[in-house]
Amino acid sequence: KWMDKQQKDRLKKIVKTIETRIVVANEKKKLENLLEKYVPQLIQLLMVGDVQQDVLQVLIHIRKRINSDKTMKLPIEAIFDIYMNEEQQKNAYVKNFSKLFFEMAFDHATKDQKQQFLPKLVKLLGEKQDEQLDMIFRCIARIIQEMKMPKVKDERGNEMHDNDENAIRETYAFFAEQEEKVEKALLEYFKDVIMFQIQAQEQDQANPRMWRTKRRLKGIKESITKEELLPIQINIVTLLTTKGLIDEQKIVTHMVAATCHSERSIQIAAENKLRSIHMDLESPITIREIYDFYKGNAGRHPIEQEKRKLMGFLVQSKEATQQLDNVMIVLKDTLFQEYATTTMQRLGFDFFQWNMQVGFESNGAGKELFLEANFKFQRIIKAYEQHQHNLFSDDQKEHYLLTMALIAKRFPELVKHQYQYIQDYYTALAQEPEKPMQMVIQQALSQLIYAYFPLSNDIQQSLYHLFQHILQHQRKHTNLALAALKGMNRLFPFHHLPSTFLTLTMIDHPAQQIREEAERGLSLKKEAHYQHTLVGHEEHHLPSFDQLVDYMNKETTKTPLNAICMTRLLQFIKMVMKEDEISIANLTKMSLEAYMHLIQQCYRENATGDSLLEANKAYLQVLIDHRHDDLVHSWMRESLPAIFKVRYRGHPLSRTAHGQLIAILFIELNLPELWKTIWEPLVDDLQTHLSPTRVKFSALVSLGTIIALSPTMEPPFLPIMDKTMRLLDHHDTHDELYEAASLVIGSFGMFNGFYKLEKLNESQFKVIQEEATKKIDINLLNRTKIMHMIKKKLKRSSTSDKLKEHIILSLGQMTMADDLNKHFFDEVLDVLFSMANLKASEVLFSIGEALASLCGGTQYCSLYTSDQLFQYETKHKHRDSIVAEQEEQDQMLDEAFAVATEGPEVQASHFRDDYLKMVLQRLVQKGVLSGKKIVRQSTGIWLLAVVNYCGSMPALQPFLSEIQSAFSILLTDTNEVTQEIASKGLSTVYSLGSDDVKKNLMDSLVTSLSKKNKNISKIKKEEDSELLLFPSGSDMQTKNKNVPGTYKELISCATDIGQPQMIYQLLNVSQHNALWNAKKAAAFSVLSISNDSLGDQRHLKAVLPKLIPKLYRYQYDPNPLISDSMGRLWSSLVDNTQATVKQYTPQIMKELLRGISSSLWRVRQSSIDALASCFTGRIYEELADYVVEAHESLFCLCDDHKDTVRAAATRALQKVGEFSIKSCNPTYTPSSRVEEALNQLIPLYLHKGVVFPFEPIIHFSIKQLYGISKASKSLITPHVSDIVGTLLEQMSSLEPRMLSYAQVRNQFSQSDIESIRLSLSKSGPVEDTISLLGRFVNEEVMETLVPRLKEILNIGVGLPTRCGTARFLGDLGKFNKKALKKFTPSLLPVMLQSLQASNSPAERKTLALAIPYVLKCSTFKRGKALVQSILDMYTNERTTDEDHYYAGLLIRSISKHVLALIRRLYDQVVPIIFIARHDPIKKVADIWNDVLNDTMTTSLRETSRQHLLPISKTCSDLLNHQEWRMKKQGAEGINEIATLLSLELDSTVRKQLIDTILTNLSGQIWKGKEVLLMALANLCKMHPKNTLSDWEPLIKTLFRECQRKGPLIYTSNAYQAFSHLLHTDYVHLSSSLASTIQHHLLDLLAKERESEKIVFTDQQKLNLLSSQQQLKTYQIHALGGCFPKPQLDETFMNQLCSLLIGFLSSSHSVYEARAFLSASSYFLDYHILHSLKLSASQLSSFYDALLFCLNPSHSSELIRLDAMVIFQTKLLKLIDSFNASSSHPLSIPNVEQLQVLLNLEPIHRLRDKWKFILGARFSL
Repeated sequence: KWMDKQQKDRLKKIVKTIETRIVVANEKKKLENLLEKYVPQLIQLLMVGDVQQDVLQVLIHIRKRINSDKTMKLPIEAIFDIYMNEEQQKNAYVKNFSKLFFEMAFDHATKDQKQQFLPKLVKLLGEKQDEQLDMIFRCIARIIQEMKMPKVKDERGNEMHDNDENAIRETYAFFAEQEEKVEKALLEYFKDVIMFQIQAQEQDQANPRMWRTKRRLKGIKESITKEELLPIQINIVTLLTTKGLIDEQKIVTHMVAATCHSERSIQIAAENKLRSIHMDLESPITIREIYDFYKGNAGRHPIEQEKRKLMGFLVQSKEATQQLDNVMIVLKDTLFQEYATTTMQRLGFDFFQWNMQVGFESNGAGKELFLEANFKFQRIIKAYEQHQHNLFSDDQKEHYLLTMALIAKRFPELVKHQYQYIQDYYTALAQEPEKPMQMVIQQALSQLIYAYFPLSNDIQQSLYHLFQHILQHQRKHTNLALAALKGMNRLFPFHHLPSTFLTLTMIDHPAQQIREEAERGLSLKKEAHYQHTLVGHEEHHLPSFDQLVDYMNKETTKTPLNAICMTRLLQFIKMVMKEDEISIANLTKMSLEAYMHLIQQCYRENATGDSLLEANKAYLQVLIDHRHDDLVHSWMRESLPAIFKVRYRGHPLSRTAHGQLIAILFIELNLPELWKTIWEPLVDDLQTHLSPTRVKFSALVSLGTIIALSPTMEPPFLPIMDKTMRLLDHHDTHDELYEAASLVIGSFGMFNGFYKLEKLNESQFKVIQEEATKKIDINLLNRTKIMHMIKKKLKRSSTSDKLKEHIILSLGQMTMADDLNKHFFDEVLDVLFSMANLKASEVLFSIGEALASLCGGTQYCSLYTSDQLFQYETKHKHRDSIVAEQEEQDQMLDEAFAVATEGPEVQASHFRDDYLKMVLQRLVQKGVLSGKKIVRQSTGIWLLAVVNYCGSMPALQPFLSEIQSAFSILLTDTNEVTQEIASKGLSTVYSLGSDDVKKNLMDSLVTSLSKKNKNISKIKKEEDSELLLFPSGSDMQTKNKNVPGTYKELISCATDIGQPQMIYQLLNVSQHNALWNAKKAAAFSVLSISNDSLGDQRHLKAVLPKLIPKLYRYQYDPNPLISDSMGRLWSSLVDNTQATVKQYTPQIMKELLRGISSSLWRVRQSSIDALASCFTGRIYEELADYVVEAHESLFCLCDDHKDTVRAAATRALQKVGEFSIKSCNPTYTPSSRVEEALNQLIPLYLHKGVVFPFEPIIHFSIKQLYGISKASKSLITPHVSDIVGTLLEQMSSLEPRMLSYAQVRNQFSQSDIESIRLSLSKSGPVEDTISLLGRFVNEEVMETLVPRLKEILNIGVGLPTRCGTARFLGDLGKFNKKALKKFTPSLLPVMLQSLQASNSPAERKTLALAIPYVLKCSTFKRGKALVQSILDMYTNERTTDEDHYYAGLLIRSISKHVLALIRRLYDQVVPIIFIARHDPIKKVADIWNDVLNDTMTTSLRETSRQHLLPISKTCSDLLNHQEWRMKKQGAEGINEIATLLSLELDSTVRKQLIDTILTNLSGQIWKGKEVLLMALANLCKMHPKNTLSDWEPLIKTLFRECQRKGPLIYTSNAYQAFSHLLHTDYVHLSSSLASTIQHHLLDLLAKERESEKIVFTDQQKLNLLSSQQQLKTYQIHALGGCFPKPQLDETFMNQLCSLLIGFLSSSHSVYEARAFLSASSYFLDYHILHSLKLSASQLSSFYDALLFCLNPSHSSELIRLDAMVIFQTKLLKLIDSFNASSSHPLSIPNVEQLQVLLNLEPIHRLRDKWKFILGARFSL
């Protein structure tokens, strides 16, 4: 607008001129130069409206030209500057064309240029608008496409397959440094690219996001190919999976999409990353991204494989369940989508179940779910009703049926009033043919019924009718009936009698599952929790007895139950009576009648053994309690025929009970007709030979029981007794019959049958009395006969153990009678004790029972108190009369007995007491003290049986102490079974004593068992003891020595809790052998600790805190016997282990921690194992007070001297460590508790674990610190400073010791050792922990951390420590600038100082790589100071070569990461770079050359020109440096400036440099000073004409330096520089100066230089001769230029010619000869160049001299070769020139002479040259 017309016309003219130049430019290079200059200007000219059209025309032409040649370069930097200029971008033309040309320039740029633009482009994402982002993203995509990710290198430097993540992080660290807006845009673009599909370019163009991605990849017009897209996707995934580059939580959806990519490498990388990510699935942002991805809001709709991955995350997140809208979308797409795949429906169902567990808190969610599920459910039910169940797949039916049930359970108000839903499920179950699907429906039903509690009356009635219909009419449908039965058992309580009756009807179902379910429904104890967990608030109770029997009578009348069901009904009634504490004796008449009616129904023809057994027991109990009741009496008459009919049914037990019942009815009714209807049929059954065994068995039991229970002995009884005796005597008698006979004999003897038999034979007895000398007792004879038969049967090997049991029991029963017979008793004892070697447990227990029967009789033996027959006989038979008669008879028998046996008088009142004492003595002396293990075991069982069953005998009380001693002896037995018998015997003995006796027993036992090395088998008793169990001299000779550790532990447990009496109960319950599984062993039940030992529950609560900790520890005793025993003891005492342990945690932990420090290894080990168990599955709140102490104790025990203790401590420490990590995880522990846990654990691991003097503990502590840091997330922040500081300090101490050993032994070089140490320190849990904590560092943390870091850098010990600190600071600079920024002023000097002070190359390199990242966070002022300090490291006089190298490495690193700083300090940095490149150390020079290449954007020449003044000043200053090396580098710098800039060198600078050199040439000659001479020569040689008026001072100075005595190289360089100066065209010499120089040079060449008298090696000689040759060459070269110009001094030229000819005509060394040949070549060249002529004589002399040199006999190959070149190219030209201008031409060259030389030449290539010369010259 401000231009006038003239200016605009001029501007148009300029544009036209530019257009013309570009149009006519045909060469590529010329066009590129024009474009570099004019394109930026043309774009800017678009802002001028008057020339816009002209400029547009030019730009369009340029665009066409560029598109035609893809290699054409454009000024990308200048165009980018325009694109970044906000003011210019306001113009639309400039904006669009700068964008267009930048993209074109970018396409034509090199790979390195594109890579440099990546940070700039990424930064632009936060500055440009959306419409401009497409081009930026396209450029980024092209860069990523061409990326070559750094690879890990092996030891040889070869690239491996794996990417080098460290290098990737360093190269692309700017990704992590971007603002949130930029990062978000970039990650969104990356996700779009990963998800982009090739086929979507045509198919999904309607998808805006996919269309946008296409634009951002390739543009609108072109489609991207798979070959172009795949590298981009691979590199993006590589960047995203690089650890520490991008926040892992932000790339979850990226990785999910990548795992579903078709490229396998992308899949693997993404899957590995997903496994390593610790995703915060409770983050709303993360869950929202997952949902967006699932819904297709991330650019495209996810494929099924991606949906599966996403669903896998959703089912782990509680946050996901809170977003109800999204939840419903997912469920509708999966679970409720009929066309979804089976896998997706299954995943949807899993997601639904997860929501049911932790979500769906509102009813609104339930309603919406219910509507969706109900729709599907009703369709399925309709399909079932129409028998079209195949319309839906099994998976769909499973999901929808279970879903509906779970919804109903969670939201019961939606269905609880609608009975139809339960009916629908049963309908589906009835119609479903497949069993797996039936199981699913049953599972759904089990969930659905929860919705109907409590049942309303209407629903209850409807359900009952439904269940009744199913169970009565569809019994064959097993699963349907089972489901109905389960539903009924859960829905209806026990007092609901109709459901109970239905359950009873199913007890005989053929399917085992249904029978088991029916049993559950009838078992109160088993079903109380099973049935009513869902209505725990409702108290559960049984029906009343009256209601039960009345209802059952009514129902059984309508629907008779079979035998099996009746059996279970009677058992159920018995359970009800027991629970309600009702006895039959207390029943009312109506109830009794109803009960009897039910019993009577069991005596049907189809009765089974079990039903008869239960009915017989019930019937007998009624008879016992209501014998005199008229109702019962009439009922007996009515029922006897039915009972008699089924007498042969069932198994032996039922037939035995049945026979006894018939006998009692026969006796009670006492009707004459019964002899005919009952007795005679039974006798016939028994006597008939063909009767089956079971028939004879039943008949014999009935008849024998009648005989035994009858008050008198009737004549018909004798044949039956005779038959019984014959059965016992016959060896072929069937076992079952023998069993019946034994039973009869036993009952006969127990109920005084022998007395009745004796009374029947009174007349015979009088005859015997008269003949007193015969001494015959008919009872004794009969018993003797029986004993004889029994002995024979027992001795037979064919006799089964079961039969032996019955025989032995019959013997015991026979000894229970009141008619005592000592001889028979002795025989019984002998028989029983003879079987001590048996192993059959049941037989041994039977012998014990027989001994107890013998000792206690009917008065004291408790064995048969529960026997119904015994109860009947003792309650209703009048035994007094029998006893009176017996006593009278005893007097007579005593006399006869005394005479017959000639023994002492036996007192009947003390008979049992004496035999008790006798039995006990024999048990102890012949059994307990026996040397046979099996005998001790057998007698232990017998002694236990006697004490248990005869405990009420007063005579036993005085012997309790000695019996306890006997059991104490057995306790020391090596046989485990014997030990357990003894322990149970001890507890039984204790339970029998009075309070005083118990106290004495307890003291005696504790004293005897707890004394160390006390052999309790050596117990003796005095002669006046109550019971001579241990008489003098009866020391047992067994191998038993000490009490087993198991029982010592029990004693210790009881005494420690202050309840020593509990030792007996502990002994009693610590049993585990299979022996106690025997049927007869059930009598020795476990005593109740709470009742017998502690008295009551209140006392129990007081003792449990002391008992529980001991038992808990003993469960883990190393001795398996102790641990198993204590485990069973624990189980008997504790119902819920978890709750008990939780309740008594303080006491348990106190006990365990005390046990850990015990001096006994067993205690330590058991405490450790128990501690590990205690920490498993617990939460922090429960064990917070014990965590630290547990750790400290385990730390010490991990180095215990006992190997098993060490192993246990290591295992326990792992468990405690897992607990610690879980305690610090806010997912499982409240945040406040996490902070508390961190405050405890971090100091523990840091200040005790990491410094613990045991290496495994150190490694464990570090591993724990990493786990805690990872688990606690941001809550770890307050501890970061302490953790990082301590770990860095300890890194060196954690090095493997082998490295120090290898270093001392010099197995590796220092650099190799350091490389290994550094490599080890970079990996491992320490480095991982420090890196992990870096993300939690903030300014507050740095306040305390920075002083520690500075201290480590200054005085830290160890390479890993210092290098680790440097890496940590570098990582902070890369990833956490905000936290570091404030502290860089104090950190940077310390880091640089540490680098300068270090002697370790590895440490220096690490610091050099870390400093730039820290510097990046600092200010320009601080950066400038640091850079200057680094540059001083190079120029400082006290620095070393290593300092120079690391200064270069630092500058190089800074230039990579903070290039802007370097560019602002170019004037300071470039001069040092310039001179450092000339460092004599190659490594140093190379690193500074790299710095130059990385830093400079222009050529070296251009850089030198731009920064000439600072470079020249620095070089000049270095000439005054104290070190000669730096002086030399300054000289080399000046020399390079002169060479690079040549004539462009500023005259003022040139003059300054020349003056500086002249000043520094004076003085001594230092090493490298010769470079100054060359620099001076180059400055003068490249000097512009007429810029220096007087050259003579320079020439004189150089001439003076040539004459100085110094090193050969210095003199040589002086002459070289002198010759260069003399040959400069515009240098003029005065005649006098030229003459002086000429004479000096001629004199030098005329005489040989004398070598210094030094002894040289061959190589040194070679170098010296080469230098001398160069010197002579330079002297000759100088001689050729040292004459005044333009006049020629002929005298000088002649002298020089003669000198050269003379030298060439004589023999010299190779180097001297070649030097003069070179000088001659220059001499001849000079004449040819200046068209000068030599005389004929001079030419002839030169010809002859060269022929001399060409003669193989005079010269070497090299000399001949040089001479041949001079001859061919120079001399022949001068001869031809002379001959052409002279009238007397020369006759040379002579062909004959040349042919002679050709023939003499031995070298083929020289011969070929001669041939070529002759052929060309003479056509030969």
